[in-house]
Order: sequence, then structure tokens, then C-alpha cells
Amino acid sequence: MDSTTKAPNEKENALFQKDGAYANLRRDIIELKLKPGLIISIKELCDHYESSRSPMRDILLRLEQEGLVTLLPQRGIMISKIDFKRVKEERFLRVSVESKIMQCFMREHTKADIVSLEKSIEQQACCIKESEFRKFLAADDEFHNKFYLAVGRSWSADVINSVSGHYKRVRLLSIINRSISENILSQHREMLDAIDKNNEQHLLDLFNHHLTKLDEEEPEFLRRFPDLCITSSAEDRREDILGNDFLVTLV
Repeated sequence: MDSTTKAPNEKENALFQKDGAYANLRRDIIELKLKPGLIISIKELCDHYESSRSPMRDILLRLEQEGLVTLLPQRGIMISKIDFKRVKEERFLRVSVESKIMQCFMREHTKADIVSLEKSIEQQACCIKESEFRKFLAADDEFHNKFYLAVGRSWSADVINSVSGHYKRVRLLSIINRSISENILSQHREMLDAIDKNNEQHLLDLFNHHLTKLDEEEPEFLRRFPDLCITSSAEDRREDILGNDFLVTLV
């Protein structure tokens, strides 16, 4: 094999390894294998994910743009804490797009789509029974992705998934509570019943409640996991730190 054919293969292998390391590190952050707030060196990341330093730097810059890591000069890399301000932005995007997807689904779905949703619900029930939290989250995502696929909007689903790292971590921590995961399953069944009855408004009402229930759970979530989170109020205060009047705080 001459150099003209060898070089492209080496380049392809390097790109494959880089993409693989990115996907694995991102998955480990989102699936909470890596604790939010953990500080780790780039060398440790390179060793664990079998990557050289240059590709790993590119990976970390990409993850920093997604808000999943924070680069700390002279200290290393911090796995970003869960930012509830970011969570609400990510959820807002999903609710805005997915409510329209639901409307399209009501007009375009087939019997095969319903069967597929029913199978997904059965899979979710098995995950709860076996306390497979990560698998339940994946099955939950798959259930919602089926609506996008049915109306030919899989690209939209991929885009939302690519910018929902903080929201997904909150969801995973939430479903550790069995009553919450069972409630999610129950809501999915109610959504399927609304589709079966061709009740679009009820489906949308269920969907909006389904994805906004986090507002009710946030106080308990912050109480249980204070060291894993950044609250919106704390972030806002930090952003305005130069605008605050210190003397006023002493009066």
C-alpha cells in the first residue's frame, strides 16, 4: 500500500477515535457516571478514553460549548454542575418543538406507530421493575422520539437531544425515585389513550404537564442534591456581582 492510500485511512481512524471518545465521555457525563462538580486532569481523561491530548482538547472544547464541562486553567477539567437555568432553557426548546410534533402526529400517525408506542411502554415497565434507571431514561427518550420519526422530523429530535445534557441529568436523578418513574409511565399510558380516542387537546394537556412537572419537583431535587447543582438565582447573582452594592448588604 502506498502513502497516497494509507494517509486517508489514518485520518479516518483518527476521526473515528476522536468521535468515539467524544461520544463515550458525553454519555458518561449525561448518565452520571461522572459526578457533577468532579475535577479531573486531561491526562486522566486521555488515559481512560484512549485519546491523545490534541483530540481530547477538541473534545473538551466541544463539551464546554454544550455546557457539560468547565475548563479550569492550571487545575484541570470540571464536570459541570447541573444548572437549573440551563435546564429550563433546554426544556423550553423541547416543549416548544414537541408540542407541534404532537399535533402533526395526530394527523399523520398509523396503526404501526401506535403498536410501536405500546411496545415502548412495555419496555419502560420492565426497566422500572428491574430498577434499570439508565435504561428507563433511554426508553423514555425512545418513546418521545417515535413521535418525531412518525412525522419525518428525526433531525429535530437529534438537535434537541444534542443540547439537552443538563435536562437529561436532572431527569435521570429524578427517576431514581420509583414513584416518579411510575408516574411517568402512567402519563405515557394516558397519552396513548388520548391518541386512541383522537383527543388532541387532551394529549397536548397531558404532554405539557408531563414535561413541566419538574417545576414542582425542583425544590425537593435541590434539597436532595445541593452539591450537584447551580440554581438560577445563584447564577444570576454571580452575573451581576459588579453591579451589587456591598454596603447595602450590611445595612
